[in-house]
Amino acid sequence: MKVLKKATLKVRDRVRSKMERDILAEVNHPFIVKLH
Repeated sequence: MKVLKKATLKVRDRVRSKMERDILAEVNHPFIVKLH
């Protein structure tokens, strides 16, 4: 599991992290934990 602190992320990294989170929320795969 990945844990990121918002205060330490740069703006570019925040955008990438949000995109990654959005993708993981949409993916339906048996090896990926479902985000709610």
